[in-house]
Amino acid sequence: AICPADNTNASQQPIHLDPGCKLVCPELEDPAYVQVDGVWRCADNAIGNASVHCLLLPGCEAVWNASGCDLLEACKLPELDPCRVDGCEWLPPGENCTARCKAPFLGFAVEGRCPANNTN
Repeated sequence: AICPADNTNASQQPIHLDPGCKLVCPELEDPAYVQVDGVWRCADNAIGNASVHCLLLPGCEAVWNASGCDLLEACKLPELDPCRVDGCEWLPPGENCTARCKAPFLGFAVEGRCPANNTN
């Protein structure tokens, strides 16, 4: 800030330049969010509506506040006896699987399906 050399006004405010400080957050490490062309959105393996903001906490710490995106998850399968049943060890979102009885057991083949938007 400077005061003009020829100032005669006792109430003259100092002339200053705004340094243009911009809040910058550290890199967001949540895999549910991506930034594309400066716009936050849910990652390809997540669903929802991204809401991401850089906040200044007391003590001058910059942090991300991210909400609205949930990662897609494989469906949790029931525990099956591996001596009796084969198939459906892992079932990702939107996929089907077939579980069958293993010899010497007999039974029906059953289909399992994980919803495409499964997040739990």
